[in-house]
Amino acid sequence: MKPRKPIRRVSNKYAAAQRRYGILRKEYLEKHPFCQIYIRRFNLDESDVIAHNGVYEETTPSGFTHWKHVPLAIEIHHSKSPKKTYLNDVSTWFAACREQHNWVKDNQSQARLQGVLI
Repeated sequence: MKPRKPIRRVSNKYAAAQRRYGILRKEYLEKHPFCQIYIRRFNLDESDVIAHNGVYEETTPSGFTHWKHVPLAIEIHHSKSPKKTYLNDVSTWFAACREQHNWVKDNQSQARLQGVLI
């Protein structure tokens, strides 16, 4: 009797999609180095943030001005589900830091209002 092959954990088609995702992810994070969710939540302009290397000026209600840093993006947030269907659809992506990615998962109704979750 011939030995059986183990069942594939991932189909060939999905494995190819994951390889493509790795390439697209790297390119996307190079183009969007700062957390886009943070930028959207605090009404910042991404081109200004990139031009100023992730730093922006904030004025408190009391009139005090100080500089703040936008966190670096280290992961991709998929705004549309199911993730498997939209895995390589860059139009549904946001560059995210871990803290803001957790915020989206913990505050889904607010995230939908902000447009980072569909």
